[in-house]
Amino acid sequence: TIVRQRFIDEGRIQMMLHHPNIVRVHELLEDPVLAFVMEYVDGGTLEEYLQERGPLGATELLEVMLPVMSALGMSHSRGIVHRDLKPSNILVRRAGGVMHPKVMDFGVAKLSRDRSLTATGTTVGTLHYMSPEQIVGSKSIDGRADIYSLGITLYKLCTGEVPFNASTEFALMMAQVEAQPTPPSRLNPEIDPELEAIILKALRK
Repeated sequence: TIVRQRFIDEGRIQMMLHHPNIVRVHELLEDPVLAFVMEYVDGGTLEEYLQERGPLGATELLEVMLPVMSALGMSHSRGIVHRDLKPSNILVRRAGGVMHPKVMDFGVAKLSRDRSLTATGTTVGTLHYMSPEQIVGSKSIDGRADIYSLGITLYKLCTGEVPFNASTEFALMMAQVEAQPTPPSRLNPEIDPELEAIILKALRK
């Protein structure tokens, strides 16, 4: 089935990605049950951290997101697009007062040179973090989709809010495709103007 094949592909993709900020899959088991043997990360998700502590300061933001960007850069260099980047897919371990992030869940990742595992007429990813080209069903998704999701992740880490929200899925999808984000400095006046410029550039349609 398509779900089984996605699961197997996720394991194979993550086994290819040897990076200190990507959760390592050591082994893919298919018998007697389908399973991964994965690295254990002693920590919660970035989403949980945000809910507990509120928006991140500049130092914490750089500490967490620069390694995440490094992980994505390596993934993209291998032709792999994550397609579902969001705070709940980034684990954070604290050691020696420093935050060590690990990107996980390549379950909807796509090899840019490979077939799509998306069933006809369906969309994969999480709407609040999904790029416009994913929403409209573009056949040529590349690393720019992850950059858009990264921009939304940065926005939320700085403000505690996502830039686009709506009462229905359709309205949210239309906002991702057409609406311009409220500048994050309106929600957090302390945000650095250079960081705001980076976020807004990442969120360009």
